[in-house]
Amino acid sequence: MTSAYGFAYVERALREGIGRRAFRAKEIALVAAFFGEPLRCVYCDSPEVGRWDHLVPVVSGGETVVGNMVPACAPCDDSKSKRHFATWLRLQAQRGAMSPESAEERITRLREYMERFEYQPEEYGSRLSADRAVQLADLRSRLSTLRRDVEEFIAQVRKT
Repeated sequence: MTSAYGFAYVERALREGIGRRAFRAKEIALVAAFFGEPLRCVYCDSPEVGRWDHLVPVVSGGETVVGNMVPACAPCDDSKSKRHFATWLRLQAQRGAMSPESAEERITRLREYMERFEYQPEEYGSRLSADRAVQLADLRSRLSTLRRDVEEFIAQVRKT
């Protein structure tokens, strides 16, 4: 693992910690009612659902709540990565993994899902008070300094 990779996890932990997290059995039942059972991957229709994906990625302000969490298979979840769902689905159509019509139908359905549950991504930390926003900025600054220090240390060790 590189230091950049490790610090990306810290940043994600901050974003997830600050964002809303309300996705348990009750919310899963709402998703199942919307998409139907048995659950299938919302991206490719695979029955091999093993994960819950953020339609709007955490790094883009996505939160772990109904309206943003969808069932996904591992290959789709891994391939989509940090991309917005519409961008990724259109890319899949360009690559020939699905027809452009199918991609647009899925995008429309996923937008309906977001609208049904009134999900709107919010700016990272937008619900923080002014004091907490200052604390977050200070914490992120210290993390940036720590990352530089770690990278410098590693570079020096590699030279020896």
